[in-house]
Amino acid sequence: VFASLDAETLTVAMKMKIGVHSSQFVGGVGGISFDQVAKPENGLIVKSIRMDYAPENADGSRLQLSINDKSVHARIHDWLLIPISKYADSPNYSCFTLFGRLKDAQLEQKIRDANGHILNYHPRFTNTLLGLRLFHADILILYDHTIDLPQEQGRYILGNGERTPDVLANRDGMMRFFNYMNHVKSNLKQVHRSYVITDYTRTIEFSIKNDSLVISGNPYYFFWRYKSDDPDYDPQEVQQKIIDSYHNQLKKEKDKNPFFDTQNWVIRTLLDKLDEYEKLHGFYSGGTAVELLEIPTQEERISHLKQYTTESLLELLFMLATDIDGFTVVHLQKMSEEISNRPDLLRQINPAVWDATVATMRWAAFFRYCKAEFPDDWSRFLKSIEHISPEPTVETPTVMYPKEDAEIGEVIRQQGGH
Repeated sequence: VFASLDAETLTVAMKMKIGVHSSQFVGGVGGISFDQVAKPENGLIVKSIRMDYAPENADGSRLQLSINDKSVHARIHDWLLIPISKYADSPNYSCFTLFGRLKDAQLEQKIRDANGHILNYHPRFTNTLLGLRLFHADILILYDHTIDLPQEQGRYILGNGERTPDVLANRDGMMRFFNYMNHVKSNLKQVHRSYVITDYTRTIEFSIKNDSLVISGNPYYFFWRYKSDDPDYDPQEVQQKIIDSYHNQLKKEKDKNPFFDTQNWVIRTLLDKLDEYEKLHGFYSGGTAVELLEIPTQEERISHLKQYTTESLLELLFMLATDIDGFTVVHLQKMSEEISNRPDLLRQINPAVWDATVATMRWAAFFRYCKAEFPDDWSRFLKSIEHISPEPTVETPTVMYPKEDAEIGEVIRQQGGH
């Protein structure tokens, strides 16, 4: 069941080249994230790009594009053009997450405890049809209801250029996809924890064919698990190897210098590991590591740690290093490639949802190129669409919970959700 409640907006600026190593990102945000900048195809030298918005034209033909002072046909409907261009101008890359936040923390926890999800959107996709499509893209291979599209009062909510879904064909497409995915998983003997839909590892290029703009590239399913998800992972064995490694490093330092300051070395090493934790992780809800991160400066942290014995500092280092090892993100690269290289199968589950997601990735990358290479013209174009709101208007849901949970439903109704 879906409902709309007062939720946070999604403002995550982490690029995927860092995010793929971050348990905090893949496990705490995940969802859909695009950050690539498109490139002209080999041989295309771009000296100028100009974009204009012509509201008097038919929807789909309002983006007036010229490259190297030559008119180039660029077909994109307003329900895509307006939010994608504004999204591309943003410093935040995440489009959608199932791991969002409500402004009511207690209700949020109730929904999570009931195995529900909080849906957060990039602010440019909130209450847009595209936001709705991206939500469904994120759960495309998680739930069987994604073979259909949302309806309002018995009528499909469609953007210009979209068609009423063929649910029977989509159901067949879903069966074909899962047969293929199960085959891949069986061959590779891999089990994933989750995935991120992204443009990581992808090259997005644009070219001009028959006086029309063509943008190429398809999304990448980044399948992953934690290192500790491996059934052969033994935390005690891992910790012992970490302890031995640090003791060997200490021995080498002491052998080189009989006056070596062991406590200072341990403090510096611990702070380096804490810095790694802060950048990439976030799995502690309390404890010494969290308390250390609340100390504002490095000097104050060092002063604080000097109160502890070297032995207790080593124990903290061993624990932190072991926990980080367990939360290390493992990219299931072969599985990711096998699935991502069959966009035809993914599209067959729900063409409207897949096409909107592909359009978001490609056009955002192209617009980022325009912004980077021709910033003055980009700013002028953005100003021309500043006050335009795309049709149709929708209310994007912010809560997803099991329909059999009557208690959650009643709380949501009391909160004014619907």
